[in-house]
Amino acid sequence: MLAHCANPAAPDGAEVREAVLATRTARVAGREALARAAHEPVRHRGLSRAAADGAEAALARLGRVTMLMEAHLPDRDAAPLPAAAALTEALRHATERGAEDIRERRVPRRDEVHEARVTEDEVPDAVVRNRVRMLGEALGDLSDALEEG
Repeated sequence: MLAHCANPAAPDGAEVREAVLATRTARVAGREALARAAHEPVRHRGLSRAAADGAEAALARLGRVTMLMEAHLPDRDAAPLPAAAALTEALRHATERGAEDIRERRVPRRDEVHEARVTEDEVPDAVVRNRVRMLGEALGDLSDALEEG
């Protein structure tokens, strides 16, 4: 979705919808995994219940932000926002690295995304800046929940 802000004329409507659906699918899969884990007859070695609940809430927030971003995509004739391209790349790297971190039972780092935040000069659209802020906060909430785990 941020990639669409970087290049509004690009034909990526299907990618945006896929991102929304992938977010929903991941959240459901996580919820199902937690439910299965709760019924395992072995000693618990994973996340605490509070950490799992916090992670689920952060993922729900990510889903809401994703839907908000989809609902407010810039028109095809809007001016490109180069800063959104840098943030898109930072988010891609952070989510790939974060998924690996979670699989390896490490807390995902958020420094790359934090450093790529956008300013009013770079992104004059307050709605886009607000969604980026919300996205960063949700990612921070996920890291915080897993850190407490």
